[in-house]
Amino acid sequence: MPLYEYQCLDCGNRDERLAGLDDHTAVCLLCRGLMLRQDEDLFGRYFEGRGSKARSGAAALSLSS
Repeated sequence: MPLYEYQCLDCGNRDERLAGLDDHTAVCLLCRGLMLRQDEDLFGRYFEGRGSKARSGAAALSLSS
């Protein structure tokens, strides 16, 4: 399961959690409020600078769909 960042709507607490692709909400451990998953890609740092092969493969996937 990938690691996603969540932010609480009530207290602003931020937390990273393991979650499934469709787990867009969570419960805040500090105030028990609703947390929403942030849309940033936490794996982007891993793939940066991996060479043109990885980027061209992603481009090919997006063109074929």
